[in-house]
Amino acid sequence: MGKIQDDVVCVADDVCENEGGMSGKSYEELEFTDDFMFCKILESQPGLCKELAEMITEEKLGKIKADQSQKSIRILPGGHGVRFDVFLSDGKTECDIEMQTAVKDSLPKRSRYYQSTIDVSTFEKSNDYTKLKKSFIIFIVLENPFPGWDMKKYTFVNTCREEKTLELGDDAVKIFLTPKGKKGKLSEEMEAFMSYIAEKKTDSDLTRELDKQVKIAKEGGYWRVEYMQMREKLEESKEEGRKEGIKEGRKEGRKEGIKEGIKEGRKEECSKNIKALLKSGLLSEKEIASVFNISEEEVKRLKVEMDKQ
Repeated sequence: MGKIQDDVVCVADDVCENEGGMSGKSYEELEFTDDFMFCKILESQPGLCKELAEMITEEKLGKIKADQSQKSIRILPGGHGVRFDVFLSDGKTECDIEMQTAVKDSLPKRSRYYQSTIDVSTFEKSNDYTKLKKSFIIFIVLENPFPGWDMKKYTFVNTCREEKTLELGDDAVKIFLTPKGKKGKLSEEMEAFMSYIAEKKTDSDLTRELDKQVKIAKEGGYWRVEYMQMREKLEESKEEGRKEGIKEGRKEGRKEGIKEGIKEGRKEECSKNIKALLKSGLLSEKEIASVFNISEEEVKRLKVEMDKQ
């Protein structure tokens, strides 16, 4: 079991779960909200990373340092691994920051899995449970992660259902931020950050510095080769998947083609077509019954009739 170091860890040189910034953009077109640039900037600038984390969590962190020694975690052999966008720790508090360009239904359970993975991977075998560190899972989402609600910031802690004011006190916090929200009071610095990720406005020292680092990275081409290699790797993966999909699709397409062709056929030919399908074995009796909107008993009857011929 690997141990996360007490530092900033980024997975920008892996194909991240979130493919922001990998959808046909050139290196020069990347912005801070693109996953690749987001990871790289925060990994290379631990001071900015710490400042951003402190602003979002409203917690004072100790000393952190940058390191690329570990980028992904797999708890069990063959299990679902985790690739954090940016992970940082000061030895007492752990924080994962994710940039999410699109809303996915899986975000709440992803946050649960990420938090549990951090706990299991950083907890020493001999430790008492009281030694578990405080952890924050942060998703910066460009769209509203909770349709029907209109908050700028959603902070979740475990509370008692019967007594809402009673918190469990397990030091596990999940935060979702979105510039699409309208409700909720945020600090001036946080409001400026939200304006930056939504409209590229630089109205604070933090956003000006983040934007400056993005421009320096693009003009200097620091990570251009790495980005292009990632794009090639992703395209190769997609092409392999496409070829495999075509291969499987041919099998399924044959079945679907038969289904559609039958639906468009004349009613008087149904019996003949059903018998042909039964003979081919491409569809089950249940599937045939569904296609023709008849009972399975009728399909069985035609099968008996066919067998007698």
